[in-house]
Amino acid sequence: MTEQNEKKKREYRLGNPLTLTEYTNRYRDRKKENNREMRLFIPIDLGNRFTEHCREIGKSRSEIVSNLIEDYIQSVCSTS
Repeated sequence: MTEQNEKKKREYRLGNPLTLTEYTNRYRDRKKENNREMRLFIPIDLGNRFTEHCREIGKSRSEIVSNLIEDYIQSVCSTS
């Protein structure tokens, strides 16, 4: 491989680990390609119960919220 290819491909594996900020930014950039970020505020107790429930059933919060939104949209569209 040429030196240029080695620098482009997985720089962090060549002895230069990514900082937490770099890792987070790259992760966020990958997620934004196919997803939309949504931030919201809910009561603390409700959020804690929701997080605990997600852990118990072994699903991510994103997965559950996505399913809830899909179900809601389908129910609204079917009643119209």
